This record gives sequence, C-alpha cells and structure tokens, in this order.
Amino acid sequence: MGRTSYTPPSSADIIQQTEGMIEISVSGPNLVTLLIVTADMTGAPYVGHRAIASRVYAAIAEVVSTVDPNLKGGMPVPPIIIDAVPSASEDDQ
Repeated sequence: MGRTSYTPPSSADIIQQTEGMIEISVSGPNLVTLLIVTADMTGAPYVGHRAIASRVYAAIAEVVSTVDPNLKGGMPVPPIIIDAVPSASEDDQ
C-alpha cells in the first residue's frame, strides 16, 4: 500500500455541514495513505506545508490510535475534526 492507493472522495462522500464545515467519508486504506503522506510532509521545506501536514497527521493519528483492530465489525471510527484556523506552535517556527 502506498500513495498510489489513494482514491479521492466522490461528491457523494462529501456532506455540507453548518458554518462552512464539511464531512468527508474516507476509507481505511485512504486514512493510511493520508498518514504516510502527511508524515512525509512534516519535513517539507515550506513552513506552511509542514504546519498543515502536522495538524492533519496529529488529528488522524489521535483518532486512529483509539481504534481496536481486534474488534470484528465493531464500533464506527469517531469523526476526525480539523478546523481551518492553524495556530502557531514552536514546531512551526
């Protein structure tokens, strides 16, 4: 599995929410691909790319780490929420 396994969400996977938010359904393999790509991008030369990649990676990893892989057809994965307002941190400078 790698970057070539990523399939962009279809318009049916994107649900408009309130206050400009959207909800996007993403498959397990796509989540793994997003983790790989964002982990790679945390070392990007442009600070803006590093900041975005770090935020996306942290948000996905936090939720994925709570999933029990031993559950058979178990609980749905909780939503991963990423807002559009980046905050400055020591790592971004």
